[in-house]
Amino acid sequence: MAQLLGRRLELATGGPRDAPARQRTLRATIEWSYSLLDATQRRLFRRIAVFAGGFSAEAAGTVCGAHAADLQWLVAKSLISSSPKGNETRFTLLETIQEFAFEQLRAAGELGDISAKHASYFAQLARQGENASTVQGAEQTSVIGRLESEMDNIRVALDWSFEEGDGHEDSGHRRETALRIAGSLAWVWWAQGRAREGRRWVDLALERSDAFPSESRARCLHAVGMLADVSGDLERAAGCLREAVSAFEALGDKRRMSSVMNSLAIITRSRGELTEARELLERCLSLRRELGDERGIVICLSNLGVFALDEGDLDRAQSLMEQARSLSRDHDDAWAEASDIANLGAVALERGDADDAGTLLRRALIVLHEAGDAEAVAETLGRLAGVAAAKGQAERAAQLSGASDALMRKIGAGLADYDHKRLERHLARARSALGENEYESLEQRGAGMTPEDAMDYGLTP
Repeated sequence: MAQLLGRRLELATGGPRDAPARQRTLRATIEWSYSLLDATQRRLFRRIAVFAGGFSAEAAGTVCGAHAADLQWLVAKSLISSSPKGNETRFTLLETIQEFAFEQLRAAGELGDISAKHASYFAQLARQGENASTVQGAEQTSVIGRLESEMDNIRVALDWSFEEGDGHEDSGHRRETALRIAGSLAWVWWAQGRAREGRRWVDLALERSDAFPSESRARCLHAVGMLADVSGDLERAAGCLREAVSAFEALGDKRRMSSVMNSLAIITRSRGELTEARELLERCLSLRRELGDERGIVICLSNLGVFALDEGDLDRAQSLMEQARSLSRDHDDAWAEASDIANLGAVALERGDADDAGTLLRRALIVLHEAGDAEAVAETLGRLAGVAAAKGQAERAAQLSGASDALMRKIGAGLADYDHKRLERHLARARSALGENEYESLEQRGAGMTPEDAMDYGLTP
């Protein structure tokens, strides 16, 4: 960064030769402004250079010791800018000013200490990601939005955690920080369609961690399992999840153990071992009932309904999904209810009721899109392709299938084998009606749709 700083600051040498010296170069201008600050103001100014993509007053206070009045003073002097975002104010520095401040931070010998405080703050903030899958509605949107706005800072914290520390104790602290951050954000990365990025971070964190069953390592194992599933690495996913189950059991954490068991059941289903998957999920349901985990019970019922659908038991599938939907509605969990409605749409399609299936799937699609569940949106568009094929709308089926596949590729996800085979069975009608060449041409047209256009097309009856 220092080399970039030197080149950038010395390039801005335009302007009249009779201008004051401080205006002849951008560096001189910034240095002149910096020289007017007192010691306390200089300390704050250089410390906020540690942030990336902006920061909140709370973050500046915790990491840099800043008070609200200090930040407003820097805004008044045009050294930083502020803008409202949701319920808070975000502060940012121009890139060139930030680079100058970063140079001063390093020259003052404070870079190591402030970077450590920055990483610690954002590791704590990342813990909110664990709650993102357990809260709902506006609260869930708020949690994800907050983490999304700080993702650049989180990446900086992760980069710091992977650097070599000063001695064994510091290196161990950094490894633990990496595990805490990466293990907390798996669901957020998955929900936001960033599975590839998430997988990269959690793999790095796990590779550099010690093997003992700490809580942070167990959470990271769970994260690897979730994200490896999305990318299709089922062997890796299953191995990490089994290790995580054992780790949480050793730690006596039944709630997290049940969460990992649910994930392991889904992976086991994806590997084609349906009987074992169902047994795992039934054990998970029993444990969640023991814990009184009502939202976890909903998820288990919904997944057991999908497993029944896989086995061709449509009556049991519908009964389980209706139970899950009723509980989701009782708890005002719009995302979970929409997922249940989408699954009921799949059951209706298997029963041959394409009209009812389409109505249910379009209703679910709206809520899943609003919730930011990119994978569920892509899967629902694929199911709507099956509906179109069942109704003899072959061209529409091909385009929706293409749009669904493109969205899945974009987020690094894919259908489980059971879901894929079920969908292809319906799409075979469209392929037969159009011929393979025409079908593939229309599928490519669908793949070229923007996500917004694909949504609009999917919602059109």
